[in-house]
Amino acid sequence: MFYIESVGGLPKEKLSKAWTHTLSVFGLLAAIVTIVSFLGYHPSREPAPKQPASQPQVKAPSKEEPRDNPAPTATDFKPPKPNHTGTIHLEGGFPPGQPMLTTDAVQAGEQTAPLALTDSRTSRSESVSEVLSPLPIGTKHPVALWRKGTRFVKGIHFSSPSSHLHLAGAGLPGVDIPTDADGRIQTNLVWPLDRIFTEVDYVGPVEISGLALDGGLSFGDPDSAESGKTLPARFSIDVPRPGEILGASRGDFTYPSPSDARWVRVEALSQSGGATATWSASIDSSGSASIRDPRTDLFSGELAGLRILYSKSGT
Repeated sequence: MFYIESVGGLPKEKLSKAWTHTLSVFGLLAAIVTIVSFLGYHPSREPAPKQPASQPQVKAPSKEEPRDNPAPTATDFKPPKPNHTGTIHLEGGFPPGQPMLTTDAVQAGEQTAPLALTDSRTSRSESVSEVLSPLPIGTKHPVALWRKGTRFVKGIHFSSPSSHLHLAGAGLPGVDIPTDADGRIQTNLVWPLDRIFTEVDYVGPVEISGLALDGGLSFGDPDSAESGKTLPARFSIDVPRPGEILGASRGDFTYPSPSDARWVRVEALSQSGGATATWSASIDSSGSASIRDPRTDLFSGELAGLRILYSKSGT
């Protein structure tokens, strides 16, 4: 028999309840241990993986800490800094014009007049008003038509109120074509396809990218007999201003395919018309040419005009 006596004056009933609660707690703990063991949980006996030895941290050099300076090489050369004057930019092209056929013979004249033409591709007849025909043209003769408002060069602005283009070629009379201030022709122009002009001259003064050029801008070669070859169908060019690096010049040109070796040559002109700087590139068999100049010296000459030549030589 197990008897509970009074302890310290406590009644037997209170001692009995304390023992009952204590036994209940121990019983609950034993049940938890039994369940965990039944589920098969066992602490891993494998040794914990060894941690790699810590690597010494290398402090990145700060801007305040000078690095070792190796000996300079040829690739470390830095060109002289320009005066940040930038370049002037031009783009555009001289498309061959709309191919047409004359209905009747056309007399040359400096006055505009209506003209009956037939589209070579669609055979559709059209009466075109205000046509300028600088050369005499026979009946049913193939001609090129440039319509009023055509602009060959973007980025140019005429400073003179009498703005015009001057067209020329070997054995051809020089012809002035009126334009607006941005170079859009102000009349319909007809020209025989077998005698296309070989030079287009934007008579100065003109303004390009905010720079005034009294000498104007010209394309092609007035003495060339290569009709239809001397003017780029498309072009984009940047020319350095005086004080800029010569190598800032970049140009891409597309010409009709040349029959022989040809070059595009870009010349910066002085007030007297002499070349103060030159850039050139060969025209490949497909008619493409790209100017990429590696020079790092500064353009120190005048820039009073520009001439973009179609030439048999790059110099």
